[in-house]
Amino acid sequence: MKKIFLSKKVFTSVDDEDYAYLTQWKWRLKQGYAVRSVNMGRVNGKQQTKTVIMHRVIMKTPDGLETDHRDLDKLNNQKHNLRVCTTAQNRQNRGAQINNKTGKKGVCRNGKKWMANIGFQGKQKYLGTFDTIEEASNAFNQAALLLHGEFSNTNKESI
Repeated sequence: MKKIFLSKKVFTSVDDEDYAYLTQWKWRLKQGYAVRSVNMGRVNGKQQTKTVIMHRVIMKTPDGLETDHRDLDKLNNQKHNLRVCTTAQNRQNRGAQINNKTGKKGVCRNGKKWMANIGFQGKQKYLGTFDTIEEASNAFNQAALLLHGEFSNTNKESI
């Protein structure tokens, strides 16, 4: 594993075999990802650039698909951490939302009880109402493993 400098004391990790190829360009940090710009020439008198994302280069991601970081670390661009996937699969491997007040993915307060939901095929699926946050978290985890398979991102301290 080797490190490539991006900016502001930030580095990305890549496999040794990819290092020489990737270091022929200058990479920078944008929205947490390692990216570079490509000059596309002038269009209507204006200079056009295209953003190239490092993990897509490494995985040779086809148009219409995405590249997922298994461990959710956008700067871990080693092949064992990357996989080509659909948009839906990529969304399944997300952590809890920033505004989540419970700290548990798929769990919210419902009066004095805890409710669990999971997103699947573009819809929210109600999993039940539970007496404890742990029960609701476990219900989410079981549904995530069943519905999302290898892309499931569960509440780690449950199951």
